[in-house]
Amino acid sequence: MNLYAIIIFITIKLLEGKSKFPKFKPDFSQFGGITIRWYVGMYSRLNITNIEQGLQMIMDRSCVQFLREIDNPKDKKAPFIEFEDNTSCYVNDFNFKGDKKLMKKPYKLKIERGCNSKPGCIAKKVLFYMGMPPTIRRKDRNKYIKLDLKNVSKCYRKEFDILKKADLYKTGYDYSSLGHISPFYRGLFGQRTYSIKNSNNMWYLLNAGQEYGPSFTDYKWLFNRFCTKQCPNKLKCQNGGFQNFEGCSYCDCPNGYKGDCCDEIDDGQNCDMEKNMVATKENRTLTFFGIKLCYIQIKAKRGKKIKLSVSNGRLPSYNPCFEMQALTIKHKKDKSLTGLSLCTFVDHLHLTSEDETVLIQYKGESKNNMVKVSFMESGC
Repeated sequence: MNLYAIIIFITIKLLEGKSKFPKFKPDFSQFGGITIRWYVGMYSRLNITNIEQGLQMIMDRSCVQFLREIDNPKDKKAPFIEFEDNTSCYVNDFNFKGDKKLMKKPYKLKIERGCNSKPGCIAKKVLFYMGMPPTIRRKDRNKYIKLDLKNVSKCYRKEFDILKKADLYKTGYDYSSLGHISPFYRGLFGQRTYSIKNSNNMWYLLNAGQEYGPSFTDYKWLFNRFCTKQCPNKLKCQNGGFQNFEGCSYCDCPNGYKGDCCDEIDDGQNCDMEKNMVATKENRTLTFFGIKLCYIQIKAKRGKKIKLSVSNGRLPSYNPCFEMQALTIKHKKDKSLTGLSLCTFVDHLHLTSEDETVLIQYKGESKNNMVKVSFMESGC
């Protein structure tokens, strides 16, 4: 490399240092939050913008702050992340053990080539560094997935061991968690390494492995891990919400809910349907179509459940599929979970709710999008 090329290279790196990412963040540690410093070497090939965006995803709804060090600091007092260039490796490595001790010393976080191009993948690795266990290694995973280790090389099988001591911080199993690894991770010859336990929930495979950003469950994990000391007063958040750490006067709500205590149904856009419906023994059908955003809550009598059928779905195409992309159905009792997200084509899908309440979110992106959802009360 000639002198001119070296000068150009150094100039580019210096300009990268002048990014819009805040370099000085208030220290929230005295209020129960935490500040994590981070650094990327000057000659690293890592994408600084993607790192910043990944960290911003975590900061958006948590009391965690990230402070970039432009120069390699002599003082690397923990928590401290040095992002290490591992782009010569094409396969992402998510071998983390839900270990909170990683934050007690300076840590070199390796970023592979694929992860370097996705802010969500970087956020995933940072969450693992912060102690979040990979979802498929949670102590309750056997209720939700079935491993197929014959499709995994023996040298990688330990990455699928249950982490019995990992703290779940009162969060449920979310197939759409940023921490839920793809069903093809470590798979031999592109084969799946796990399947969904309940055959009626097989569609959840199309949600697993998303790297768009943290799910509400992930933010709830962050709140319970780092932010509970922020608020001297305690609010009773409904529908799985958690107390907002800024001001502590209202709750952060999962998709589909709003209000200070998350006890109201969110507003849609261009939606001409009733937000609250009642399930009876008579089958009813909702037809969603066109460009609109709708939130519909269906309630049955206390102690009853709701049978749902989804058909004729021609929805926006995403893979994996996540909330706010097409159709999402919250049919589980824990409404903080993302729910089942359905994209592209769907037909002959049948579900039964875990309790008397179901929330449906439809988002159409074109006039050709449509889907039918039928529902009725079920006694069991």
